[in-house]
Amino acid sequence: MNFEIVRNDNGTEVSFEGGYRFTMPAISDEDLASHPIQLLTSSIALAAENFGKLRAISNDGTLSALGIDQKSEPVKADMVSRIAAAAGQVRMFEGNIANMEARLYAFPAIDPGNAVAAIEDREVRDWWRTMKVSEQTKMLEEVKADPGKHERLMIALMRAPAPLSLLDWQTKFVTETWKEAKRAADPVTAYAIDNNRRLVETSRRGLGHVAAIASKVAGFKGDALLRSLINSPFEPVTQGFDIFGFDSKQVALMRDRMAKEQRR
Repeated sequence: MNFEIVRNDNGTEVSFEGGYRFTMPAISDEDLASHPIQLLTSSIALAAENFGKLRAISNDGTLSALGIDQKSEPVKADMVSRIAAAAGQVRMFEGNIANMEARLYAFPAIDPGNAVAAIEDREVRDWWRTMKVSEQTKMLEEVKADPGKHERLMIALMRAPAPLSLLDWQTKFVTETWKEAKRAADPVTAYAIDNNRRLVETSRRGLGHVAAIASKVAGFKGDALLRSLINSPFEPVTQGFDIFGFDSKQVALMRDRMAKEQRR
């Protein structure tokens, strides 16, 4: 079955033979070379190929209804498994972004043998506790205006070994100010994080459409789709169940049911 991807500045339209289509945000030439979008386009091509296989099988006049079902099942199972696996790989890519973000925003750790830094931290926090809320608020405004000058204060406040008596808005304020300062200090990494998250969102949006169309074309009944995904030999599928609308509870219950069935 043929498919077409039409891209322009206003968005992206994907259409399959048979009238299935969906739209997504614009995808640039640079985006096309990224891992998340490559996973999406590969899944689109895979789905189109399998739609064609299923159509050819169903139109084969030499096959009985049972024969059509038997020949179609492995095609359906492979198709949905590979789409879920692609979604799982996108999820793993998203985990890499989170790790990159965590490294960018990380607070410096105190070396266990650095007693001086620990004492300085405590002295800063003790000083902070003696201030009135109005004074703290004024100080936080100064931190916002010049985070580099007050980095030591932010580190001491957020590196407390136990929750400090900060108001919720103060904790959020210090954390966000720290993040903004780190992004400003490393704009290349900050851009990479934001752009990769955008690519992940676009990829998952497209994969969601592909999964919905594939489910409809495959025509799985009852729990057959979830069973097929659980039986998939592709490891990334375990991270991609949600692209077909299944949550962790549904997966766990089905795994348990299938295990009980095998023991009977």
